[in-house]
Amino acid sequence: MAGQFSGKVALVTQVRAFEEYSSKPSFSQEAIVIDFATTPEYARSVLPPGLELGDTPAGHILMSTMESKLCGEFDCAIVSLDVKFRGKPGTFILEIIVSNDLPVTWGREVWGEAK
Repeated sequence: MAGQFSGKVALVTQVRAFEEYSSKPSFSQEAIVIDFATTPEYARSVLPPGLELGDTPAGHILMSTMESKLCGEFDCAIVSLDVKFRGKPGTFILEIIVSNDLPVTWGREVWGEAK
């Protein structure tokens, strides 16, 4: 019948085992980070409401090869800007590009990463 669930349902013990396993992720990573300067006009144009420019209009590009016990091997590129939220310094991620579908899904659905 169309629309009827026909997949496997996990046992409570299986769900608990997966929760335990996934609550302690481990990563290995080789990366390079390139810092860059930008204009205040550009930075303001891409920041969402509530975020302010950092002390200087600057950002970072991270390129890495990663391995995770949850997602296997994958490559990743991240572009971010220095920002402030309620006066506290931080980083706003503009873009994350990931080479494999599992880390994209895991990062987006579990950790709330914008991809």
